[in-house]
Amino acid sequence: MSSQNFPFENSNKVLQEPFLIGLKKSGLFKLNVRSSLTCKSNGSICQKCYGWDLSKQRLISLGEAVGIIAAQSIGEPGTQLTMRTFHTGGIFTGETTKQILAPFSGKLIIPSSLKTITYRTSHGAMVLKLQQESTLKIVNWKGTETSIFLTIGSYLYISTTRFVKKDQLLAEYSTQSFLAGRRRLKPIYTPLAGEIRFEKLVLRNLPKDRRVIKVNEDDGVLWVASGKIFPLPKEIQYDFPIKLDKSRPFARLKIISPYKGIVYVNENSITLITNQTKRKLDLDNLLSKSIHSVLKFSPLVKNYQLIDQYTILGYVEFYPEYEGSIYSVRKKDSKYIQTLFFITESDIWKMNSDQVNNFSFFDNRINIVRSGNILNTTSSFSRSGFFLKKDGFKMIFQVAKPIFLTRGTI
Repeated sequence: MSSQNFPFENSNKVLQEPFLIGLKKSGLFKLNVRSSLTCKSNGSICQKCYGWDLSKQRLISLGEAVGIIAAQSIGEPGTQLTMRTFHTGGIFTGETTKQILAPFSGKLIIPSSLKTITYRTSHGAMVLKLQQESTLKIVNWKGTETSIFLTIGSYLYISTTRFVKKDQLLAEYSTQSFLAGRRRLKPIYTPLAGEIRFEKLVLRNLPKDRRVIKVNEDDGVLWVASGKIFPLPKEIQYDFPIKLDKSRPFARLKIISPYKGIVYVNENSITLITNQTKRKLDLDNLLSKSIHSVLKFSPLVKNYQLIDQYTILGYVEFYPEYEGSIYSVRKKDSKYIQTLFFITESDIWKMNSDQVNNFSFFDNRINIVRSGNILNTTSSFSRSGFFLKKDGFKMIFQVAKPIFLTRGTI
């Protein structure tokens, strides 16, 4: 092969200048530069933006403390240069944990969703070992509030929300770094409420600690599609509204008397007096059990009215906490619960169809639109989502967030 067709004379020489100029003029190639300064990962740096682990001669491991590595790499030679003290070794310290004490007396508030396991320390004390990062709060009688951040693996000595004294031991954590290259778990939290969809995820069931976990066998994407979720009783009557309105119910539940007798209705309960017994239905317990909706009872009977068996006493009406036009609604039934999934005005974005010249993104089965897909000759999509439908000259897309999952993700 001649040098005219191949821009390298050998592997050790750089590209020739004419070739670089021609490559720049052609505009056929796009160079994507990854950097820790521009990484969009939330609270950390992704593997590709950080790059190579020079100590292991491979891609940096997930969970590696790259900030500590960088600080140590800069601090050690910097100390030697500024203080003119040169050394090649260090000292061994017996301090393996650092204690966290209460800064003042007050109420320690522990999140109810905290994931922990029971653990016995080297001193024989039973503590809680954190399986996720968490923030505790202490509030005193003056209203002064302070937050305490705990990392994964910290030991919590207080198991429930309660009052603590100043300088009382709350938690401790290890000051020793983890072994380099070891994979560590980090929780992934959903960025929005909605529906989970898998894209090219191959899951495998593995038994662990008397339960079965699902492990991703290859790299893939998990999508969270935005929507409103309403878990409701299976017996509800859905009213099929065209929009959600906080002042109008979208579903109702019929309350029927199983006996005949005299009914008495007050603000918080319904009492049915029969020949043999006196039965009471507590409305407070009934109306308080709802997610994303407000429940109200509308009676159809009057006080001291004589009713027959199977008489309709009234309706429990479900009022939504959200508002907006409904573009799609789906239903999923279980044994006792019926879950309604709404895609409303706040869960979509629109685009004029005359702006789209390239429909190649519709080749896939679930109509995924990714940020960066070509929209026309001059622009591209600025956000990701799922194509829902075409309404006149408008194309409607459901807001969705992609989450990249590497191999081995639980």
